[in-house]
Amino acid sequence: MLVSASLLSGCGGGSAKPAPGMGCALNSDCAAGLTCTFGLCHAACVVNGDCPTGELCVKSDAVAGDAGSADAATVNVCQLPKELKCVYNSNCMAPLICARDQECRNQCQMDVDCVSPQVCTTSKVCALTSQLAPGTNDVPVVTTGVGGAAGSGATGTGGTTTGTGGASAAGGTTGTGGVGGASATGGTTGTGGAAGAKGTGGSTGACSPACGPGFECVSGSCQACGTAGSACCGTAATCNSNLTCVSGTCTCGGATEACCSGTTCTAGLACVAGVCTCGGAGQSCCTGKTCTGSFICGGLSCGCEQACDGYAVQKIDGSIVVEGTPVTNTDASAFKATSFSYGGQVSCGVKADNTVWCWGSNTYGALGLGNSAVTTSPTPVQVMYMSAGSLVPLVGITKVAVADSGYTACAIGAQGDLWCWGYGGNGQLGNGLKANYGYAIQVTDTSSTAIVGVSDVAVAYYHICMLKTDMTVWCWGDNTYGQIGNGNVPSSSAPVLNPSQVSNLGVSATSIAVSDVEYGLSCASTADTGAWCWGGNGYGGLGNGMMSGNAQIPSQVLTAASTNLTGATKVFDWNGSYKMCVLKSDASLWCWGTPSGLYAAPFIDNTSMPVAGITVVGRNCYLDANDKVWLNGGTSTSYQVTCP
Repeated sequence: MLVSASLLSGCGGGSAKPAPGMGCALNSDCAAGLTCTFGLCHAACVVNGDCPTGELCVKSDAVAGDAGSADAATVNVCQLPKELKCVYNSNCMAPLICARDQECRNQCQMDVDCVSPQVCTTSKVCALTSQLAPGTNDVPVVTTGVGGAAGSGATGTGGTTTGTGGASAAGGTTGTGGVGGASATGGTTGTGGAAGAKGTGGSTGACSPACGPGFECVSGSCQACGTAGSACCGTAATCNSNLTCVSGTCTCGGATEACCSGTTCTAGLACVAGVCTCGGAGQSCCTGKTCTGSFICGGLSCGCEQACDGYAVQKIDGSIVVEGTPVTNTDASAFKATSFSYGGQVSCGVKADNTVWCWGSNTYGALGLGNSAVTTSPTPVQVMYMSAGSLVPLVGITKVAVADSGYTACAIGAQGDLWCWGYGGNGQLGNGLKANYGYAIQVTDTSSTAIVGVSDVAVAYYHICMLKTDMTVWCWGDNTYGQIGNGNVPSSSAPVLNPSQVSNLGVSATSIAVSDVEYGLSCASTADTGAWCWGGNGYGGLGNGMMSGNAQIPSQVLTAASTNLTGATKVFDWNGSYKMCVLKSDASLWCWGTPSGLYAAPFIDNTSMPVAGITVVGRNCYLDANDKVWLNGGTSTSYQVTCP
């Protein structure tokens, strides 16, 4: 039966209430300002500095106000010196445990679990940094040795010689003096040898009594093991269920570790057969930004999306999904491509055998199959070209591009040759004529010589630009707004019928983009990481701070007056919002033109946050660090894909 000290005061016990360290049952049993916990009165504290030197501020099960009262709340208390040392957990009052340095401490998972300025150590207990073993983030392991045998002094020599002291025994107590030397002839008996020196620490002994479950004998002391945050048990480094031994400590929830409680893992990991797994679809990328199987790391999470263009997404197996619907062949198998381009009217892809296939509308011959009787095809049909008066498959192709809202398409051959088909009313097929073609024709110069050395092509409704391997840019087609960029006076009645080199760029372009939404516009990124645009500026597409004044030659994109945009690695059009964008070297997106503004600025998604962590972009779209596709700044489920 516990009796309150306050009751004893009326029975000759005096009126003074217990000071810190005195026994108690209730807070009211202690002096003013003290708290009753662990059966003793304690001073309350908030941080370690509130306690006397040598005492820790620890979290306890104590409450301010007696338990059950309306104002009851847990408090921290200053640990008394007599509560500090331990050998077993049972030597500590809950919630404290016996740490590896044989001191009672709070448990923790992170620093915030400890009373400031204590930190959470590797063995998951709270300690001051001054209490950590040098060069580690943990308290030291206490090693208790068993004393060695007492040293004995050596026997003194006869006569007057005094015996020498005994040698120091390892771990022993002070040795006794040596026996006096025997009497020598004519001499007196030698005096006793000096006492042996105190022995140094003895060798490790066994724990006595033996350690119970959840403890192991370490250097003669029972230490907690096998539980979360404690040391792994034995030479086999074992832990309790749902825990994994990592660097000598039992833990869970991380990659390749046991699932906490058998079900829970760190965010981004999945619990599979009791183990937290990374690298699968929707799971965190593994070490080195790797994924399992054929999945790819978007930067943070793994997925199966490798490219996007408009409303289309390409998976890692080459298959293409348009707004959630897979593109299929006539036999219902998945159409797979090495290169693809999606347009609102017609889309095309290059198969592994380097042939070209298109689907959608055949208006103006946009499918390129050479058959005007076909008006549309929901499944891909093969693009043809004319050879010796006969239509034959177009082969040897490496890349294809279509207008994102028109009926023209182009393809690049292995030798850098360029082929186009479909609508050519503004001379955009590049063969010197203003005519439509229902099959592929080769782009030529003004002397009808086939163009070669093409590395990229960008197709708009009324004009086209190409990037050559020598880093020059050439454009042709409609020049109403100066979008050809050759410095000639713009004219809607005089389209450019063959490729014409863009002025003012020299041999420095690294990527190109074109748009014909309302105003013809062309742009390029350059080797110095700048961006340049030319053509119509009705929506601020030049990025020069104005929304008027077309450019007949490239004009540098700015982020503010007289401040050039830098860091550009790829330029692409965002026709859905009348603007142009660049992917920068820091994986951010910057755009200009209505509604982004008249200068280049960070692109803001539909969560009102700047877009970052991007490595893959397409027209009107990008893939984020979780390998999810965003279209027009949003992540609608209608254009996400299912992996694998």
